[in-house]
Amino acid sequence: MTTHDTAPEDAILEASRHAALQFAALRFGQLTSRLIWRLRRIPATGIVGDDYTCRTLWDEICVEVQDGPFDDGLFGDADETGLPDVPTAFDRTIAPFLRAAIEALPQKEAVLLTLWAIDDWDEREQAETVGTINIDAMMTMLRTMLSREASAVDLWKFRE
Repeated sequence: MTTHDTAPEDAILEASRHAALQFAALRFGQLTSRLIWRLRRIPATGIVGDDYTCRTLWDEICVEVQDGPFDDGLFGDADETGLPDVPTAFDRTIAPFLRAAIEALPQKEAVLLTLWAIDDWDEREQAETVGTINIDAMMTMLRTMLSREASAVDLWKFRE
């Protein structure tokens, strides 16, 4: 079936879905920016050692994302560690910030953001989740977005 053969209801539904996903992407970007702002106000823990002069927790996260250690998996990624539910120190540190940002969302907005967070799931999984709030999926999305932002930071500014 070509685009011209699509029923008007299907076209409206797809346009609505597209608009909702665009809104969710924008909103996740705002949440990510707000989280980075907060993480930049927390003093560095010293976990990355003497190779870098990190001043904030965000600086340390940037170093973790770019220089590892990668054997722990980024923020406790079970796929990389082979150990589900074993978070890294960074994940244990930032998870409360992620959860608080998500839990502060109005319910209807959280449902909408869940749609974007699960957009790459298969259709059956999506159908089972539609209309619900999936905090874990949203936390995973925020971790991914934080990782993207952290990977773009120039680490040379942290070198002594």
